[in-house]
Amino acid sequence: MSPRDTQPAGGSRLRVAHVGDYQPNGANGVDRAIAGLVTFLPPSDIDVELWRVERGLKTPYLTSVDGIDMWTLPARKGLHGRVFPLPRRTRQWIRSQADRVDLIHLHSVFRPLNVAFARQRISYVLTPHGGYAPQVMAGGRRRLKTLWWYSIERSLVTNARLVHLMSERELADLQHLTRGRLRSSVVAPNGIAPADFRQSYGGDSNGYLLFLGRIAVRYKGLDLLFEGYALAMSKTKSLPPLLLVGPDHDGGLATLRSLAIRLGIEGHVSFEQSATGDAKNTAFRGARAFVHSSRSEGLPFAVLEALAVGLPALLTTGTNLRSLTEDADCAFGCDDTPESIAEALLVISGTSAERLIEMGDNAARLIRSQFGWPAICASMASAYRAALQTTGQVAG
Repeated sequence: MSPRDTQPAGGSRLRVAHVGDYQPNGANGVDRAIAGLVTFLPPSDIDVELWRVERGLKTPYLTSVDGIDMWTLPARKGLHGRVFPLPRRTRQWIRSQADRVDLIHLHSVFRPLNVAFARQRISYVLTPHGGYAPQVMAGGRRRLKTLWWYSIERSLVTNARLVHLMSERELADLQHLTRGRLRSSVVAPNGIAPADFRQSYGGDSNGYLLFLGRIAVRYKGLDLLFEGYALAMSKTKSLPPLLLVGPDHDGGLATLRSLAIRLGIEGHVSFEQSATGDAKNTAFRGARAFVHSSRSEGLPFAVLEALAVGLPALLTTGTNLRSLTEDADCAFGCDDTPESIAEALLVISGTSAERLIEMGDNAARLIRSQFGWPAICASMASAYRAALQTTGQVAG
């Protein structure tokens, strides 16, 4: 891997190619983060485009989505393509862009595709989106992750011209993992577009507890939430019902239905699949509070959206937002254990309507002041420029 050391290819404006898909309303937080960056970077003198791959494609082709150039590039099929995804014609095309593109911005972790792009002689930026958190590294496929980390991924990280983290905690974890060998880094959270700041809904004192997002049981801590809910139910008869809105992930819906039956809470839990558009807004309006019990996150969009519309939230430490939201007096913080979640649920159940509205107002104020995409992208633009001024390379 040999990032080039040059001045910006496009003069005073930089050109950054983000590798990924454009899904501004999707359920995947990585896709939504990419959409936010490519939408709001141009006012900060950053020209952007998207690069995505399609297996079996013969030649690259260019389309436009919402005014953003999107290149679709050939990728290999089959098992061989999973490990070595880019054929020669794609590698040659990427290298031909070196005089036109200043940075490639890679997203997510443990992806052979990231490694393939990073080897194409253009400086690159990496956003892990929480993927190197200790809980993730010690979770599923731990041995494979450890082998990949020491043989390939560590070099990818330490040779990145810039690593973009969502929180100071995520930065500290990665500094520890790499033994302080990052070339440069920037902490900038996910953001909310100005159009997404709606009139505050407040907490409906007669409403439900709302989870919104992928039904990914372990990653989102939904097993912990159900177990905590059952514990709380054993102590009070007035606990609000629980509504989960979002698409199934790896059979999570069936797992939770079975768990609800085993815990005896099936009559208090319901599910809806749609998590976008009017359905999402309707779900927000009827909620007493938002609940997000993740074991580990980068920075969850669903929480930012809920806070932005004025919903107080139950947040575990793993959401990366607990401390900030507790300081802003807009969240019921807890640890990622059933017992701690149960205690927080009981507090929510006993909180007055007036207090819920006050916390909701605090939530909307926090998001407006610290999580707007324009300001976040201005910080990213400065970090891009500073990173391109660095020279030298850290050994992997």
